[in-house]
Amino acid sequence: MLDTGLSQVTWANGPETPRGRLTVDDYNYRFSFPATPKAYASEAVVQRYDGRMEREFGTQPSVATAVTKVGNVRQVWRCATVPSKPKV
Repeated sequence: MLDTGLSQVTWANGPETPRGRLTVDDYNYRFSFPATPKAYASEAVVQRYDGRMEREFGTQPSVATAVTKVGNVRQVWRCATVPSKPKV
């Protein structure tokens, strides 16, 4: 859940429902979550217009760099585009 007024994000289905920091710019939402006893620290960037998401978790994650830190995991997703069809 995004709260742009407080610059906070809540990972609603994440372990222990962590709260993190939200940064918004013209093209991206950036989420940063601290480590908890049940989850690694993570950072994610969602492109606001095409739905591309990149996430890194582990020790001091940073998706701002092109290189994943040793021992960390990086994931990339893209929302599928579904063509418009007539409603029946």
